[in-house]
Amino acid sequence: MPRLIEPSNAMDFFELALAYQLSANRLFERLPPQPRIGLPLSDPVYFLYYHAAELVLKALLLSEGAPVEERHGIRDLFTNCQTYQLLDIVDKHRELYNLMVFLGGLRENEKEDYGMGYRYASRNGAVPILEEVREGVAELIAYIEPRLEKWAKANPVAGQVTRLRYAIGKWTKQPE
Repeated sequence: MPRLIEPSNAMDFFELALAYQLSANRLFERLPPQPRIGLPLSDPVYFLYYHAAELVLKALLLSEGAPVEERHGIRDLFTNCQTYQLLDIVDKHRELYNLMVFLGGLRENEKEDYGMGYRYASRNGAVPILEEVREGVAELIAYIEPRLEKWAKANPVAGQVTRLRYAIGKWTKQPE
């Protein structure tokens, strides 16, 4: 049985989406022109943008009380947002959807690859132009951000970021 995410986590997901987008933007700005042969330096940037899009779509669905499973591809998330009438981007609607489908990628015998093609050496074929991915994800986040800010104001407890992380120093092996 798939695990559902709590709606109160909407702002956690949104804040994380912004972090992934910012990290992707910083790496994008430092990418050298990539030769056809060599390290696939853009793959981590594609993955960061993919994950930013996934998280912001989940945040939107959660803020509206729609059920969201932990594992979901961005194409399905975008479609669910449309089904719940949460995305009414008129002119760019079709272009953004196409970008999410293209960015999501497809693998043989799978509905969607969940960004795995950017994380592992399994992606072959075409990918969207990275600049268009950057612009599309920025547009998606800019569209969703005011809705989430409004939701957070109406739900102050749920709108607070609840995720805590602790950085731990260097790990050392304990003597036997």
